[in-house]
Amino acid sequence: MKPQSFSRHWLPLLLLIASLATASSLPLDTRARVQTAPNSGEWGASNKSVTIASTAFLGGPEFHFKEDNRPTVLFLVGDEEYKTGETVPQWAQRDLAWRGVRCTFVIDDPKMPATLAGLEKLADADALFISLKRRALTPAQFGLIRKHIDAGKPVLGIRTASHAFGAKNPEPGREAWDTFDRDVFGGNYQNHYGKGAPTLVRTAPAAAEHPILTGLPTNGMRFVSHLYKCRDLGTNTATLLIGQVENKPDITEPLAWVNTNSNRRIFYTSLGSPEDFSEPDFRRLLLNATLWALQQPVPQ
Repeated sequence: MKPQSFSRHWLPLLLLIASLATASSLPLDTRARVQTAPNSGEWGASNKSVTIASTAFLGGPEFHFKEDNRPTVLFLVGDEEYKTGETVPQWAQRDLAWRGVRCTFVIDDPKMPATLAGLEKLADADALFISLKRRALTPAQFGLIRKHIDAGKPVLGIRTASHAFGAKNPEPGREAWDTFDRDVFGGNYQNHYGKGAPTLVRTAPAAAEHPILTGLPTNGMRFVSHLYKCRDLGTNTATLLIGQVENKPDITEPLAWVNTNSNRRIFYTSLGSPEDFSEPDFRRLLLNATLWALQQPVPQ
């Protein structure tokens, strides 16, 4: 049998058999590429599920069926302060994967900051989701990100994504992108109001009908994340949510917005602490924003 014929007829069966295997049943010397991803069950569960790529059997690029038109999001995460290398993949596996969104994770290693192995996969992604803090990248790494943005593809960011590349002292061969917040999100991060006081959140009146706010209450939301200073947004932005420091009604800031400059779909929210991910309203906000960015239906 020709190799191509073998792949066409037997590969689906092999992948099915492999997906039923458990980690303990796999000999260590199989040389299969095994990827572990958070379980999609209860939030915060520590169980792992095993995903085996077609490269375990055939080598070369990962196999996809010809009819596989699922959108792909590359998650560039790893803010050690807010532990998004853990929280974001858990959320994505729980709320996105089963809806048909392919999730690719590039998780920053704090022991080797900004190595970002796998960032080249951004070329095949439909959207980029960012949660990093003050990383200096190489010109080649920034080139991949700029190419994605220049192509008009969506970008989503949470919390420290506003200063994801605002490195204070870039190492030789690396550089900062201090204006990334303004250039991409249309934001204007100016520090925060201090840790401690929670943030109260309400819908911006003019945005009540926006798809990203589907299923969210118009007011009464409360999150642990302390409020960021993000005033003076860009001209092509639309504020979706407004945040207020608890017990200080005179202190308010835009908390979530979209930027549609040049017909792009860009979303940002200053929420994103580990505690926020335990809140259904925050997870729904991220789900809606991701589906909106991908031009997929937002559930009612």
